[in-house]
Amino acid sequence: MSKTRAKAKIARARQIAIYVAHTTFSVPYREAASYFQRDRTTIAHACKTIEDQRDDQYFDAKVSLIEKLVEEAAGIPGNKKIEFTQKFIDTPACEELGL
Repeated sequence: MSKTRAKAKIARARQIAIYVAHTTFSVPYREAASYFQRDRTTIAHACKTIEDQRDDQYFDAKVSLIEKLVEEAAGIPGNKKIEFTQKFIDTPACEELGL
């Protein structure tokens, strides 16, 4: 795999993570920018890019699965949104991941 292709996959994964943080945890763009060490406009672009790609049924199913997994890991019942706080970061799952 070329370095360019590997970087594209990393960027896509980051965009999905940004999108999920914003939509699942209602993290504002400025706060997400701080967490991901990116500019606020980059966060907005990532969210718009992922939202636009959700028109593709296969891609939408993958993102929906990621959202559900994150909700379960964070202990969010159903689609209830919670504030992104240190409480989530202190969970055993995050500790296992080294977060």
